[in-house]
Amino acid sequence: MPAAQSGLYAVQGLGILADGAARQAIGAPLAVGLAGLVGVTAATMLAMSWTHLRGRLIQAQRGEAETMGA
Repeated sequence: MPAAQSGLYAVQGLGILADGAARQAIGAPLAVGLAGLVGVTAATMLAMSWTHLRGRLIQAQRGEAETMGA
C-alpha cells in the first residue's frame, strides 16, 4: 500500500507542475478549462470501458451458471 500512496503523490505533484506550466503558457482561465476537458474525457473513457467490461463479466457468469446447471 505505501508504494501506491507514493505513486499517487508523485502523480499529483506532476499534475500541479503541469498546471503551473500551462497557466504560464496559455493563461489561467484557459488552463482550467483545458484541465476540465481532459478530466471529463478521461472519466468518459473509463466509464465506457467499465461498462463494456462489466457486460462481458456478466455474460461469462451467466455462461458458467448455465454450464453448472446443465
